Amino acid sequence: MSFKYNIVQDKENILSDCNSFSIEKLETVVEGKFPQKNLRINVVLVDNKFIQSLNNQFRKKDEPTDVLSFNISDELGEIYISPSFIREHLTEGVSFEEELCRMLVHGTLHLLGFDHDNYFTKGTFNKEPMFAIQEEILQDMSK
Repeated sequence: MSFKYNIVQDKENILSDCNSFSIEKLETVVEGKFPQKNLRINVVLVDNKFIQSLNNQFRKKDEPTDVLSFNISDELGEIYISPSFIREHLTEGVSFEEELCRMLVHGTLHLLGFDHDNYFTKGTFNKEPMFAIQEEILQDMSK
C-alpha cells in the first residue's frame, strides 16, 4: 500500500521551496501510520477567493478557510490549501512551513475518515483524537 501526493497547482513553488519538510518524507510517515491504506492525493494551492467559493459551495460557509479536502474515490482525494489564509492566521511561534505541513496532514486525515468537533488549539489537540494523530505525524516528520 502507498500514499502519493501529486502537486497539481503551486504557482509560487511554495511546497517545492520548503526547507523544513518534504512531500517524500510526508508520504513515508503517513504510510507508516496507515500501512493498510492506498491513496493518491492531489494537492492544489489556491487563493482565498477560490477556497471561499469551495467552502460556500460544499460547506455552506461563505468565508475563506485554510484547508478543504474531498474524497474523489476510495483511492483518490484532493486537498485544497490557501497559503494566504495560513499566513494571515499564523499563531505566534509557528512558522508558515510548519502550518502548511500541518494543513497537508490535516487534509490527509480527513480523507482517511477522521473528523473533529473543535478548531485546533493547544488546548484542544489532546481532546480530539484527530489532532493528536496530526501532531504525532508532525513530530515523526521532524525525526
